[in-house]
Amino acid sequence: MHHSQPPQHDSVVHPCELLAPGKPPGRVARANEWLAGHLATVFGLVWTVWVFLTVPLIVLLAPPGIRAVVFYLASGWIQLWALPLFVYVGNRLQKSSDAQSDVQHHALTHIAGAADETRERIHRVYDLLTAQQAADATLMPPGPSVGAINHMTEEPPL
Repeated sequence: MHHSQPPQHDSVVHPCELLAPGKPPGRVARANEWLAGHLATVFGLVWTVWVFLTVPLIVLLAPPGIRAVVFYLASGWIQLWALPLFVYVGNRLQKSSDAQSDVQHHALTHIAGAADETRERIHRVYDLLTAQQAADATLMPPGPSVGAINHMTEEPPL
């Protein structure tokens, strides 16, 4: 099932526009993004957890030289590049979250401004109707029709 994107409103900036302002990234930056994204995806899989859990256990049956190499790689070497990768991924997620927050704030500010304008228009229409009723009441003799209109002398319920 294909979900189409809703039309973009002129007053709301898309988060992607906030994430990459300025000049486009170079080849090295794009390659870095691609590699980091793929490594983060691989490290985020549960299969990676199982591999890192089972390989050292299986290697316990191997000769001491192979065991030492695997334990070295499993402890220090992976941490040297995996931990910075996780920090990088966290920073990317934070940028994305910040961009979404900016867009939501912009959209809510726009909605609140439109609601304020609508409220002002309703009050103006109410004032015009009240003035019209007052003018009509002076022209008509008192009767049931004027009494039915007098209920609008209260403030609008906004």
